[in-house]
Amino acid sequence: MADIGGTRLEGQRDEKGLSIHRPSTWPLLAQVAAVLALVVLAISIFTGLTVRHLETRWLQERFRDLAKDTIGMVSGTVLNAAIVQDRPVLQNIVEELVLAQPNIEIAQVVNNEGFVLAMARSQLDENIMPQYETLDVVQQLSLMGEVFGTLDIRWNIDSEMERINQHAVRFAILVSSSVFVAGLVLMLVIHRMAIRPVDLINRRIRMLQPGEALEPMQLRAAPELSRLNQAIDELADGYQSQQKLEGRLQQAQKMEAVGRLAGGVAHNFNNALMVVLGYTELLWARMRKWDGPDISKELEAIQQAGEQSASLTKQLLAFGRQQPQQTELVDPSNLIASMKKLLRPLTEADVDLVVKPSNERSMIRVDVGLFESILMNLIGNAQDAMPDGGRITISSNRVQRVVDAQGVEVQRQFSRINVSDTGEGMDEKTRSQIFEPFFTTKVPGKGTGLGLSTVYGIMQDSGGWVEVSSELGVGTTFSLFFPEATDIEDLIGDQQTAIEELQGSETILIVEDEPGVLELTETILKEHGYEVLTAANGLEGERISKNLGISIDLLLTDAVMPGMNGVHLGESVRKLRPRIPIIYMSGYVGKDLENKFGAVEEDRYLRKPFSPYELLKIIREQFESANQLQ
Repeated sequence: MADIGGTRLEGQRDEKGLSIHRPSTWPLLAQVAAVLALVVLAISIFTGLTVRHLETRWLQERFRDLAKDTIGMVSGTVLNAAIVQDRPVLQNIVEELVLAQPNIEIAQVVNNEGFVLAMARSQLDENIMPQYETLDVVQQLSLMGEVFGTLDIRWNIDSEMERINQHAVRFAILVSSSVFVAGLVLMLVIHRMAIRPVDLINRRIRMLQPGEALEPMQLRAAPELSRLNQAIDELADGYQSQQKLEGRLQQAQKMEAVGRLAGGVAHNFNNALMVVLGYTELLWARMRKWDGPDISKELEAIQQAGEQSASLTKQLLAFGRQQPQQTELVDPSNLIASMKKLLRPLTEADVDLVVKPSNERSMIRVDVGLFESILMNLIGNAQDAMPDGGRITISSNRVQRVVDAQGVEVQRQFSRINVSDTGEGMDEKTRSQIFEPFFTTKVPGKGTGLGLSTVYGIMQDSGGWVEVSSELGVGTTFSLFFPEATDIEDLIGDQQTAIEELQGSETILIVEDEPGVLELTETILKEHGYEVLTAANGLEGERISKNLGISIDLLLTDAVMPGMNGVHLGESVRKLRPRIPIIYMSGYVGKDLENKFGAVEEDRYLRKPFSPYELLKIIREQFESANQLQ
């Protein structure tokens, strides 16, 4: 059984019982050409036979009419001669008849008994038989109903039939040529409107590969194929969108895994740094009463190394967005000046890193770890934009902005941080997309497309915004706008508060699963007059809190602990002691715990590693807040 574009194999089926179809080895255009040839041949034969048949019938009718006219002219003379059977007269008549009509092959007069009274033949060669059928015309010779014989005439129509055959052939050729030309035109139309579009559609379908974009194409074809091509465009868009979404999902899952890993590493690392920095500050305090050798340089080196390590863990957590922001008042000029040693390793040797802090005093409230993460992202992008080397400049200054990035008028002072490079620059289309998540111009595997979107999000969370200006072949400048703090006087007052003044006599329950941190925190609080209860895990802390005979004025608990975590412990303690102040401390909290810190407005969060001053200060603030509520 024939099938368009393929062959059905009768009797052969697959394992599901379905008929097997194999594609034809002939291209569709060749099949159309073969069908056209057969059609032309059939039309040629049919046209020739039809024309020959029609013209033959017309010829026979014409000769019959001619014979009737001829016989009508001589029938009276022949009848008279036949009645008297005057054979010489009859012979003369038939001979004259043959001579007068060259197409007459034989003319004869026959009586009733079948006897030939007269007969004449044409001058044709008797050995040459006629190629075509002859035409015989018989006319009765009768008078008043009495028949005396017949006049028989046989016409030779060879020449006429030859002409008819030639005409039929010519007409068949003409019709076949017309059909052939029309077929060629039809084939060209089919090729242009069907075969070529189908081939292009087939190629486009084969081009649907992961990670490869399929450009939309206007196809001039039959409406059905145009709709098919449009459906393929929509399918390609959906396929590419699905590929992008899957890529983004995989990237997001990787980032989530990296963030969790970073959080776990930072939690343990921050506990260790907490011990190092805490005991360093205790040694600083004790040196004032010590008469031994001066070890201030050694302590300063230890403290700087610890603080630098703490900054790295902040950046690690900021990369994974695994911690809530903890802002503090800082001078951005001092901050970028202190970061030069940290940023220098991010650049190549052929890149000149220049830091130009402002001489004007300015204070902003920002999360220092996230601020450092912003600069590291921008420096990394600037480095990638200068493969042949160049200059990166970080500068700061104060500006009076009246219009922000959304066109809203803002009447206040801002601190602006500019990060400029002399790299390749960006065109307008790229510049409009750089803050979109997962958008990157880097080669696959080198960039995640999350760096600048992270910068944008951090700036939004900080109450500021980021602007970018770029020119191809010149370079790019990112401008970070931070609103200046309005509580600078509070900061000055805080700095003037001596640690010795942060004394207390209240009872504090410390719950910490890290022995070193627990011991350090207990030492700090005891040295500043507090009564301390300690627990190594959440369950032990809960057991102590349930003893209502023990006075507990504040709960200081680690947020992340095995078994019962700090948040659940706080909820349990509050059921028995509703007004107890709580301070949560941790080097890392997951997303599930982060959302619970704000459940009670009075609760505070202290991020590790923290200094003794920060610990004592937040404790005093909690007690003062609790006293005001009473």
